[in-house]
Amino acid sequence: MVGDVLFPPEEASYDFATRHPAIHACLGRVRALPGWQAPYDLLPGQRLPRYV
Repeated sequence: MVGDVLFPPEEASYDFATRHPAIHACLGRVRALPGWQAPYDLLPGQRLPRYV
């Protein structure tokens, strides 16, 4: 679940930080955990350019 809400708003089409401040605060605590890595750091390969 955490990975889904950590994607940038322009990719997720939803801004959790603005609309849900409590979730945003929780994500800050998750990011502070030892060994935490961002979703894109865990995915294999390169990021594809965004198609509009």
